[in-house]
Amino acid sequence: MKLCTSYQVLCWHTVNNLPGVEAGAYAALCIDANDLALNGTPQGGTFTGIGVTNNTFDPSQGTQTLTYHYTDGNGCTNSEQSLYQLKFSDLRAGVYLVEVQSVRKAVVLRVVVM
Repeated sequence: MKLCTSYQVLCWHTVNNLPGVEAGAYAALCIDANDLALNGTPQGGTFTGIGVTNNTFDPSQGTQTLTYHYTDGNGCTNSEQSLYQLKFSDLRAGVYLVEVQSVRKAVVLRVVVM
């Protein structure tokens, strides 16, 4: 007589939502203003982008898109971009070409000296 045994293996997987992330909104600053401390939520993330060092932005870098990266306790990572804008009062005399782009509900004005 032959006995057969069957096994069933059940696996449970947890699918976690991405963490909600906000890079914050920042008012336009003069190009010669002091460095701007960047604050994203939830706390504990990191900002990256041109002119960013230790979650601080150097306004002398002009208009830039900055990205806030956050990883939660489950290892899930999300990011959001924020925009720093150069104030037009900082422009020097000259002829300029202005390009307009849309970035997540914001308008980027890129000024190129001609």
